[in-house]
Amino acid sequence: MATPDGTPASGSSDARRSLASSLSGGLAGTAGAAVGLGFGELMEGAFESIPSLVVAVSELLSDYTPGDVVRFSIANFGASQKTLLTVGIVIGSLAVGGLLGVFAARKQPRATISGFAVFGLIAGWCAARNPLSPVLGSWLVGLTAAAAACATTLLLARLAASPRIAAAAAGDSLRSSGQAAELGREESLQLQQQPPPSGADSALMAAASSPSDASPDGQSQQQTSPSSTDPALMAAATSSSPSDASLQQPPPSSTGAPSDSSDSSDTSVGRQLPLSSTDPAYSADPVAATNPTTPDQAPQQTQTQDSSPPGTEPSTEPVTTASTGSRRAFFAYAGGAGAAALAMVGLGRALRGQSAAEQFLETNTLRPAAAPTTTAAATSTTAAPAATSTIAIADTAPATTVAPATTAAPTAAVAEQLAALRTLDSEVTGISSYVTPNDRFYRIDTAFGRVPQIDPAGWRLRFTGMVDNPYELTFDEIQAMDLSDHVITLSCVSNEVGGNLVGNAVWTGIPLSVLLDRAGVQPGADQVVGRSVDDWTAGFPTPVVYDGRNAILAIGMNNEFLPTDHGFPARLVVAGLYGYVSAVKWLDEIHLTTWDGFDGYWVPRGWSKEGPMKTQSRIDVPGGGDTLRAGETVPIAGIAWAPTRGIERVEVNIDEEGWQTCELGEALGDESWVQWHHAWTPAEGRHRIQVRATDGDGATQSSRQVSPAPNGAEGWHTVNVNVAA
Repeated sequence: MATPDGTPASGSSDARRSLASSLSGGLAGTAGAAVGLGFGELMEGAFESIPSLVVAVSELLSDYTPGDVVRFSIANFGASQKTLLTVGIVIGSLAVGGLLGVFAARKQPRATISGFAVFGLIAGWCAARNPLSPVLGSWLVGLTAAAAACATTLLLARLAASPRIAAAAAGDSLRSSGQAAELGREESLQLQQQPPPSGADSALMAAASSPSDASPDGQSQQQTSPSSTDPALMAAATSSSPSDASLQQPPPSSTGAPSDSSDSSDTSVGRQLPLSSTDPAYSADPVAATNPTTPDQAPQQTQTQDSSPPGTEPSTEPVTTASTGSRRAFFAYAGGAGAAALAMVGLGRALRGQSAAEQFLETNTLRPAAAPTTTAAATSTTAAPAATSTIAIADTAPATTVAPATTAAPTAAVAEQLAALRTLDSEVTGISSYVTPNDRFYRIDTAFGRVPQIDPAGWRLRFTGMVDNPYELTFDEIQAMDLSDHVITLSCVSNEVGGNLVGNAVWTGIPLSVLLDRAGVQPGADQVVGRSVDDWTAGFPTPVVYDGRNAILAIGMNNEFLPTDHGFPARLVVAGLYGYVSAVKWLDEIHLTTWDGFDGYWVPRGWSKEGPMKTQSRIDVPGGGDTLRAGETVPIAGIAWAPTRGIERVEVNIDEEGWQTCELGEALGDESWVQWHHAWTPAEGRHRIQVRATDGDGATQSSRQVSPAPNGAEGWHTVNVNVAA
């Protein structure tokens, strides 16, 4: 908004300056926060034991997020939930950094320093609480990152608050009003082109232009504004023209001492009274023309030409040139800070290299498991079936013998059985393969960023709690045992009906019953708790280990050592239980306790303490929304699972016309899923397909829709397809 005389309103200019200052401060704080985050990533790459600060904060939020929120995120985002949380933390950190930068721009550095100090304390604490991180090093990295962020913010905010950038903000305000700057330049050019006034005009004009006030420093003003010019004298100076009433007021820049040289015949309407070419104020330079000085004032006036006396309107061209350079410098420094942050992230990734775990996996292969033996279990089973009954723990460990019932001759190795198995892998395009490849096996855990990287040379598995003989095992000792293979399906309790959080793999390991027998389970120890190196826990009933199912300490997956994403060097695999109560990865400890004495990680967050897997089935092909061709026979196919019970029958229902039995593929035991298919020749139109399974106990899936929380989803998987002519 402008005043009636065309000058910008001071309130509007102040508001624009304040906005410009806040934006500059916000940019400074954002750049500072980026530097702090980048430093954290650099340290994470340089030191394997130091976690990323972003990851450390993500883990904290994950641990303390309410169960309902976690269930919602898993149901809607699946494995992407962790990525979204991490990205959200980065964006939130940059936003808070921007806010702290605004405080710095408003001359409140204490608020900025305090805010970043809190950031550092939170980051240091989050990093230090990770069991794999050194406490002192984590605190140092968190606080140093915050200090770097704070220093960068304050330096950029100081640069943004420099006088030249402030003048630039003011100049932008003036130009946005479209008034003062253009008038000043145009009038200066007019003054240079017009002859000086007559003697009378000169005298009157000199009187009219005499200052009425002194400048703030006590010196007389050399410039005046229209509001300080005497109207009577101005009228007298221009009264020789009959159209004086229509004369315009002199613009703010047409002031100065008149000259003796004159041209009395020039009395045109609206004529501007020029300065004398011999006057020090008369110059081709617009700034010199509007800022006349005496020789002894020149140096001071040159320094302060961007701060005009009250009531005057200086030209802004030289100010804009200088301030534009300052603004460019500010943006250059801010951009440089951002580039440095990105460079630190990249350098951290480059420095990370291979961990000891990755190097081991690259240079070592899993020893093939021995062929399993067929064991006729007694009424009370004390050893898992399909496992050897005697193990030797290294050279110095005593042999532990479990007395089974009668033992028959060894059967073919699992690898040989799989090769001879009639699966639907090659018969039905699009069906889930019988064995899920490692890189396609679902992953759900609480690890953010890089999963735990454990050097097998220094790793120990401890057996603690209510046992008679607590002991430890090294990775070499476990490898030296008689390993066995087991095909077992695992599923996440968060898996929706028809979801993909399920997989079937060949797991290589040692029966957990053998390891617990060596420890000597005490009476009353009715819960087995697994604890990972990152302190995640899960617990299940001790009788599960001895009820005939396969419950194993696994070190291999699909004939390879466990990938780091799936728990290297060792994990628990228990057939028939959801992963949240059993499948502990990156295993560090097996602890025996009472059922009421401990709750695993997910139990306090609203999930059931017991997690038996429910019977489920899924349609893989055709997919929902697919378009088929009428009259062409196509397969309806998928998988079904009910570990420990097995699948007896799978049926499909098309358009509510009745259930039709499907053909089942072969499976290695009741603990793995089965493939199924049904040939269908569709007619034109839209069709609805449903599937249900009946387990080995004769229980058929219910149509009742149940959400995953708190103990697993229920219902029939349904897809709709279109059939074109």
